[in-house]
Amino acid sequence: MRRITMTCRLTRDPELKELASKADENVKLKRLTFGVANNDNGKEKDPEFFDVVCWDQLAVWGQQYLKKGNRILLTGIPHNENYEKDGQKRTHFKIVADKIELIG
Repeated sequence: MRRITMTCRLTRDPELKELASKADENVKLKRLTFGVANNDNGKEKDPEFFDVVCWDQLAVWGQQYLKKGNRILLTGIPHNENYEKDGQKRTHFKIVADKIELIG
């Protein structure tokens, strides 16, 4: 399984949403989404931007502690979503986080 671990900064405040489970409509899932920028490739190069999603307990924790500008250590699984827009095939890359740590 592919995994990503990187240091980055939040580019926007996280958004928490409650969604109904597909398996059981009485179960509510919590999803947190936010953006990050990674500049580990050196100050002379442009940063890389990623969308991040996390679920349930990590989502609740993130809503409470994460804010725009925070520096974090992020670990997760890369995920590509393929879709079509205006007749053209596109790919959206995001990271499904399973561990987040705040860095001083």
